[in-house]
Amino acid sequence: GNLGFIAYGDSVHMNGVFNGAGPLSHRARIPNFANVQLQACAESFLVTTGCTYQLDMQKGMFRTIYNGPASEYYVVHDVYPSRYLHKTIVNRVRIQRLSSQAVIQVPIARMTTGSSSDVTFGDPRRRDIDGVAYYVLTGKTNTLEDGRYQSSGHDICIIYPELPSQLILNLDKTAQEFSFYTSFTNVELEGISEITSSTLEKTQHEVRMLEMWEKYGITVDGNAGLDRVLKASAFYLSSSLLSYMNVRTSGYPFYGISPSGLGHGGAESSNYKGHSLWDTEMWMFPTVLLVDPNNARHILHYRTFVSKAAADRAKDKEFEGWQFPWESAYTGAEVTPEDRVTFSQYQHHITADIA
Repeated sequence: GNLGFIAYGDSVHMNGVFNGAGPLSHRARIPNFANVQLQACAESFLVTTGCTYQLDMQKGMFRTIYNGPASEYYVVHDVYPSRYLHKTIVNRVRIQRLSSQAVIQVPIARMTTGSSSDVTFGDPRRRDIDGVAYYVLTGKTNTLEDGRYQSSGHDICIIYPELPSQLILNLDKTAQEFSFYTSFTNVELEGISEITSSTLEKTQHEVRMLEMWEKYGITVDGNAGLDRVLKASAFYLSSSLLSYMNVRTSGYPFYGISPSGLGHGGAESSNYKGHSLWDTEMWMFPTVLLVDPNNARHILHYRTFVSKAAADRAKDKEFEGWQFPWESAYTGAEVTPEDRVTFSQYQHHITADIA
């Protein structure tokens, strides 16, 4: 519910962080400094023989498996937004020796341009955190959504580790695991706090995933296809929600669910740009209310803290109370694109659906 991205994609999206004025408002595209890849399996590599990919929904990870030459070793690379460190993306690489009698070297690379058309960044600063070299990159989104309800852009802070060019498994070891943590926050100290708390991340992430499946896990006997669809739906829905009631040190509450999820919405012409619609309350909220009432409360809370825009909209149309927009983002003002503006003008079921 705090970070979303496409596996090996070039952007990360943060809860509540939008850029663009009015109908141009979309999820701010933040450069994905957590896009670490095995060079042998990277898209930029000419030949990716020996690479397989899988989404492990049970553990909440995207996994790349590389089988080394002559099956002398294999490498497992997991990447995921941590359910324990809520604003951190984890890359974990395990090298397992099989028949190899040599030192094993596995080249890796960070695949990112480091820039964004939505955020203006300063120069990165080097900082040691618990004896590990990191870089701190801070910036601010470029364009306000609506100056009536937003006084400044969103602060962005990325803390990413210095990355070796290769991972090495020496002769005295049969296996070794390497972990890299990249935080995306609004406040630098919050990112540092997450990284310094990473010791328990692996086990606590697994605990959080077990808790999620205890709530959302539905099994259909006798229909394997439907069973898979329901589990996939539960995974994607829960991935847009908070994993537990964490303290918000940066002051950003939960900013609702978009039909396309938190991993989409950065493109300015697709996936509803990450906006929240009445679909949330009509189609997503009932299930969440049944199995996860705490997060159901967060979904409804979003509508209350953007209520000023809804109240102004009602007043402008000479109605009492609140009139919600067709598409809503950071401020709660109407951000429906111009080619769909008639939806917001004439489909009066919206407020009733949300209420």
